[in-house]
Order: sequence, then C-alpha cells, then structure tokens
Amino acid sequence: MRRRKTGLVCGMWLVAALFALSAVFIGCGGGGGDSVPAATVPGAPSSLTANAGDNSVTLNWSPVAGATSYNIYRGTATGVTKANGTKVSGVQSPNVVAGLTNGTPYYFVVTAVTAAGESGISAEKTATPSATPPPLAPTNVRAEAGDAQATITWDAVGGATSYNIYRGTSSGVTKTTGTQTAGVSPSVVAGFTNGTAYFFVVTAVNANGESAESFEVSATPTATPPPAAPDGVSATPGDAQASVSWTAVAGSTSYNLYWATTTGVTKETGTKITGVTSPRAVTGLANGTKYYFVVTAVGAGGESAESDEVFATPVAPPGMTYGISGAVSGDVQQDVTINLTGAATASTITDASGNYIFSGLANGSYTVTPGKTGYTFSPISISSSVNNANVTGNNFTGTAASGVFPTSQVLYVATESFIQVIDLTTNAVVGSINGYSVSPAGIVGLTANETTNRIYATWTGGPAGLFDAASGDVISSANPWVAGAFERIQVNTAGTTGYVVDGDGPIDILSFGESSSVSGTLSSAYVLTSSSATTVVPGEIALDPTRNRLYAMVSVGPSDSMRIDAWDVDAKSVAWSLQFNPPTFIVNGLPFDMALNTTSNLLYVAVGNLGASSNQGLTVVNAQTQQIVKTIDFGFNHGITVQGVLSVNQLSNMIYYLDMFYGQVVVVDGATGTVAGTISLGVGKANSIVVNSATNTGYVTTDTSVLVVNLATKAVTKTIALPKSPAGHLGMALLQ
Repeated sequence: MRRRKTGLVCGMWLVAALFALSAVFIGCGGGGGDSVPAATVPGAPSSLTANAGDNSVTLNWSPVAGATSYNIYRGTATGVTKANGTKVSGVQSPNVVAGLTNGTPYYFVVTAVTAAGESGISAEKTATPSATPPPLAPTNVRAEAGDAQATITWDAVGGATSYNIYRGTSSGVTKTTGTQTAGVSPSVVAGFTNGTAYFFVVTAVNANGESAESFEVSATPTATPPPAAPDGVSATPGDAQASVSWTAVAGSTSYNLYWATTTGVTKETGTKITGVTSPRAVTGLANGTKYYFVVTAVGAGGESAESDEVFATPVAPPGMTYGISGAVSGDVQQDVTINLTGAATASTITDASGNYIFSGLANGSYTVTPGKTGYTFSPISISSSVNNANVTGNNFTGTAASGVFPTSQVLYVATESFIQVIDLTTNAVVGSINGYSVSPAGIVGLTANETTNRIYATWTGGPAGLFDAASGDVISSANPWVAGAFERIQVNTAGTTGYVVDGDGPIDILSFGESSSVSGTLSSAYVLTSSSATTVVPGEIALDPTRNRLYAMVSVGPSDSMRIDAWDVDAKSVAWSLQFNPPTFIVNGLPFDMALNTTSNLLYVAVGNLGASSNQGLTVVNAQTQQIVKTIDFGFNHGITVQGVLSVNQLSNMIYYLDMFYGQVVVVDGATGTVAGTISLGVGKANSIVVNSATNTGYVTTDTSVLVVNLATKAVTKTIALPKSPAGHLGMALLQ
C-alpha cells in the first residue's frame, strides 16, 4: 500500500493500512538478499514540528530507524530536558498534546526508544495554544532538482488561504532564517546555482496566522537533473523476507532501496541498499513485523526523490500461493487505489498503465475494489475465488464523476425522505440525495467515508441506502439486511465493511461492493430486545479501526445495569467486557449514547440516571485498562426519560453532550474530566450533534434547522433552515 512519507493525516486516511491483515501485501517475488542489523540505541528524532491548536499542540517528527516508540517531554520554559520535562511515553508521530492553556508558550523535545534504550533529545520546538489557531503545517513536502531551479510540492492544508516557501543553503531553515517566497503547490523556485544544495520548508497561512514550518527537504540543482522517482512500487511478503518491485524509470542507470520498521522512510532515515534491480528480495526480516520501503532512481544527474512508500509483513507461508491481477482503463489509469478484502486484506496502487497485482494469496474468496477521488468505477468491485491457480483479468473502467456535490467540508442530514447536503464552506443547503423512504418516526443512522466517498444509511424497518457522495447516485437501494430496528452504523476506514446495531438481534456485519449484504454477525449471550422482565435498550456501538475493536453498549438482564463488550472484529469474539453494576451505576435502561476518542483510547457513556444523585452525566472507561476511571456528574436531572447525544473533538479532547430536550450542550474537558461550561442553543429541543475537529465547529439539528456552533466561543453563529424535518438522533455525517 502506498503511504505518504511524512506529516499529519486528517482523517483518518492514513489509518487504513492499520486495519489490514498482515498476511498479504503486493508485488512480485525474486531477487537477492540483505540482512537486518541488530538493534542499537537510536539517534534523536529530527524535523520536529509543533503546531498550535485550541488548548492543544500537535507534534510531528521524522521516524527514527529501528525505533519502536517515542517519548515527549514538555515544559513552559525553554531548555526542556529528560530531567525537568513533563514526560509522555510510548507515543507515535503525529501526537496531539491536549489539556494545555491557551496563551501559554510550551516547549517540547522528543526522544526515540528501542529495545537497546532511549535516544538523546531532539531539537526543542515551541508553540502557543490559541482559541483561533493557525492552520497545520503542510505535509508530504517534496523538492525535485532541475536546471538552476527546484520544484516544491506539498499536500493542501485544510483552512489555508495561501502558502510560503522558505529556503536557504544550509540545513535548519526556519521562518526567521529562510528567504521567503509565496507559492502554490507545485511551485518552481528558480535563479539557483547549479551544484549548490538548497533546503526548503513550507508554511500554511490563514486569517489566524502562519503555521509552523513543515519538515525540511533539500534539492541540488544541476544542468542534468536526476531521473524521476520510481512508480508502481509494490512489496510482497515472504518467509522472513519481502520482495520489492517497481517500474523502470527512463534515464536511470541503477536504483537504491531504503527500508525501516516505521512509516515515513526517507533517504536520510532508511537503511540503504545500493545498486538494486527490480524485483529485489530483502532477507533476514522478522516474521510478523511490518517493514516499510521506498525506492530511488539513479542517473547521470544523481539520485531521484523517494518513491511512494509501500509495506509488507513477512510471514511463514502455509503452502503454495497465487495471485490476482487486472487493470484500470477509461478516464483514469495511474494511482488508483485497489483494495483487496476477504481471505486476506491488502491494498496497492496502479502503475502508469493501470496495472495492479496481488501476490502470495492462499486459496479462498476475495473481493477487489478500486477507488480514487473524483472517479466512479464499473464494476464497483469484483469477487474472485483463488483455487490452486492465478486469477487474471479483474479489470475496471474509471469514469470522471459528474461532481454535482462537493466531497469535502460537507454535512449530510437525514430528513423524512431525503439526505440534505450542506456545503460547510458556505453553510448552505446545496441539494438533496433521494432514493429511499423513511417514516418520520424512523431513527436514521448515517456515516460518510472519505476513502470511498460514499454515504451509508440505515433506518427502522426500511431499505438500506448506499450513495455516491459526488454524484448522489444510489449505489444500492435494496434491503440487503434482515428487517429490524437498525440504528447506528459504523464503517471501517477502507469503506468495505460495516457494523450495524440490529434491534432484533446481534450486531450485523455488512460487506459493501457491487451490492451490499450481511456477511456475518457478532452475537453473544446478551439481549438486545425488549422483554417482559425489563426494559432493554438496543446497543450503541463505536468502532476503533486503529485497534480493530468494536465497542458495544448493551443492557444486561433484569438487574437494571449495563455493560460494554469490546469485540475483536478480526476474530469475531469478545476481547473483554465491563459491567456497570447498581447501585453505583443505576442506569434504568437509559445509557443512550457512547463516543470514543481514538487518540486517548477513552470511551464516554452518556447516562440518564447516574448513581445516588439521579443526575445526568458521563461515565469514562479506559479501553486500554478496561476500567471505569471517572464519573462526571452534570449536576442536573431533567427526569429519567431525558436523553443526551455525544460527540468528541479528536484533536482538542473536548466532549460535547447534547441535552436533547433542554436546548443546551454540556462541554467536558477530556484531559481533566470536568465540566468546562455549557452552550445555550436558544431552542427548546434538539436532535443530534456532530463535531468537525479540524475547524472546531459543532453542528446541531433541531426540528427545522441546523445550528452552526463556534465551539471556541460557545456561541451559535448561524441557523441553516432545512426543507424537511431531521429523522433522528443519529442522522448526521461529515466528510471533512
């Protein structure tokens, strides 16, 4: 699978590979061997950046070869060391440091950790949190040398209105020391001296200010520039080895391969193997460990930039393996993401001719699904069975999408018979998606997936909907699921598997492709329907794709208590359970919603009748230690039938509890576990809340409108009228 080399990820786009099984990845086999050196004390992390947020700072750094984790040390004065800094251990890049005070400067250093010990500290960086922070620093910055010039590219930053490039002739360029040039990606910076190395950083700018510097990159202009970076790179796992292959590059005379055990491999951080040819086997690897690879081309003008990153996890093969291959044609061929699900999970990128291949597959059933923003594909997916032979000819045709709707910064609201589409850049309803019908009493579940640009819908007693976000076209409008009281739907990062609470039975596992169907269930001894013995509440669920966990909140018997089951979605078994027992937690069938902060690994459960106080509040569960760590009493009780809905800002670690029938939002500081205030909505009743973490904006549905809430100032800034009434408390979804 292709990965970006550096930087933050929104969305959860980057965590798709973490959801993949380690049994199979992509490419072809063969080649010679190179062994892995023993672990040593690592060097200090480089390229540390600190991006200010609202009561938080996001840290990012270049990976260190061999490092298994990292430690952060911080302070409020310069000169932070291991001895005087506040330590946060066992983290990875990027890391959001929350619970900070706006207006206070913070100073940070980072160390790398291996089995051999801890490195020295990195260079110190500082950032000052603010309620109106500047944008994040650009990521995936590259510098390609040319004749007396260099071309600088980077990924767009949400909310940025412009960008600055800073350059110098020595490493360590900053906004203070570098020569500034405004630009857009790609930018050609000319007037250089051939043979001189130039170093570059990029910043993003908006009305709130300028971001921190990006990771530094360099290029040395020459009259004979180096060749382009290799394309079509893939990695295939083997027994204690991985085979890396790529497409030949015009003008190249040889290739170099770089590898590491952490993502973000560069020429500076990776272990280098020179003079390789495709395919190349890297041997002496540890089975079960994920390895990351990039390739460069070498020509008369020098060495190219790194290729896209791929990875593979060596395994001991059980027996003979086979391949699935095909091609994409039509309006797009190159850089189409091809996902493989079924007996094994993997992903690859098509080469310049649209070709792809999955190798090392055991006998079994597989589904191949293409995807690329701005395009639709026919067929949507292809199911194949590997039976002692290779499968070829799994071909797709790509068509440029009509693009009638935006596919970023969009809010979807389920109403009585339509999904209303709201453009968040203008805060206006720009259209509606039809194709299903639902009664006004139906509780609608919606979710949107950035990988597939699809919208997934469920509701009580009606057909299920699967829609294309760009065109609004119905992909599947039949009812592929068992009739019952469907509520919340959760979908994995790849958009291929969903989980739905079925009020008449277990949690259904859904497979999405050319058509949608129930592919299995998660079923245990608990009851999810009403009985004569007690009022039993259907479970709410929360999916953590980075840890392959699905958390289900369910009622337990006639004892007026509840529990949380943590499902291992790969094994389809309960990994652990935690019961809330009376009288400490007298919930009386009213645990109504649950939210997960994937960064802190904390679950927040909205409870309508908390213990002896009978007040509304939250219980906080540490999903790592499997313990209730705190109860948060809101100090009010509107009656036992009152319900609340939760949403979490994943970046600031603030939790927002919508008090549905009293028109207010309770704000909880996730770092301290205390109530940080309330937001008055100016309405008597509200239905649902969703938070855009990137913009720190909340969206609340009423019976007639969507309220736009500035979460920093705790004020409603706009009311968006809806042509139809919202359908339920789960009926909102965001594409950021």
